Amino acid sequence: MRSSTFSSSRIGRSGVRASLAWFGATLVALIVTGQVVSQHVAVLAYARAPRPTLPTGSWYLDSRPWEQAYSHSVLYFGLGRSIESARRADILMLGNSRMLFAFPYDVLTPALAAHGLKAFNLGFQHSEFDVFPERVLERNDLRPRVVIVNEDEFFMGSMSPLARSIVGRTAWDDRKAAVEARAAYAWRSTIGGLLPRFLPQIPVPYQSTPNMQWFTFRSEDTGSIYVEHWPAYRLPVQPDRGHPTITDMQLRAGERFRDWLRQRGGRLVLTYIPSSIPFGTRERARAFAERLGVPFVSPPLDDLTTSDRSHLDPSSARRFTDAFVQALLAVPGLRDYLTEPRPAVDGGQLPSAAPS
Repeated sequence: MRSSTFSSSRIGRSGVRASLAWFGATLVALIVTGQVVSQHVAVLAYARAPRPTLPTGSWYLDSRPWEQAYSHSVLYFGLGRSIESARRADILMLGNSRMLFAFPYDVLTPALAAHGLKAFNLGFQHSEFDVFPERVLERNDLRPRVVIVNEDEFFMGSMSPLARSIVGRTAWDDRKAAVEARAAYAWRSTIGGLLPRFLPQIPVPYQSTPNMQWFTFRSEDTGSIYVEHWPAYRLPVQPDRGHPTITDMQLRAGERFRDWLRQRGGRLVLTYIPSSIPFGTRERARAFAERLGVPFVSPPLDDLTTSDRSHLDPSSARRFTDAFVQALLAVPGLRDYLTEPRPAVDGGQLPSAAPS
């Protein structure tokens, strides 16, 4: 009896091992077949697993579909080399994601370097407004010569829900989140990337690609954004519709920020990046600059296009950047101010603001 039981147990274990072996072999065969088929059959191209490839330099994963941007934490807590790069910059660029997409690193950096200047893009995703970038500048004691703001209702005296959550937590919390994000990315771009995706999600028009597999990265050297698998639509920028009112609250927020920069030896420049999303308009931004008494630089170019109605596509962004740098350096006295020795300045504590 005992021998029979032992023999049955061995047979049972052997059967399990054989089943697992067959399962493993079948899984590997399906993966290999799926990869080969998705790479060579055009109708199944949507199933190809994305493998982001980065330009040269130091880049970090910022966000993936439907995830919060990690750069909020990087720049607020001074993680990595980004803040040191921002500290060395002559020009800081503030705004929402349209600021990030409008100035390609491989156009802006050499255009300014030709004049001995350096910029750092301190734009933020998630429709960020003025209070959080102010906190980043003050917390890290950034003292740029010039700050360029994309004024499509930037001065709102508030910050995004993501920014509020970051201000209320510790750097240790964000370092843990960074480890988790990197681990998830490593899985998705290596082991997970081996699995073809034959069940694509339904794309959202002008906002996503099939499978929702885009990645955004940020440069620690320039703050620029690099995007893999972003929508490739070419949607014409629509003419401005109406002229939103500049409220007293917005004007006070702009005046407060302008005065704080002056105390720290910096100057404010406003711009407007063309878009079909109805937040602001060029004429509103120009009027805001006039009321603040600061330069306005936004070259009016024809035939600009966006990738998703909100962000300039690569070709239009390159044209806009070239024209922008020329117009910026043509502002009377600005080039001399950027290259002259820095004057002694006050500490410049940011006047109190009531974030909402």
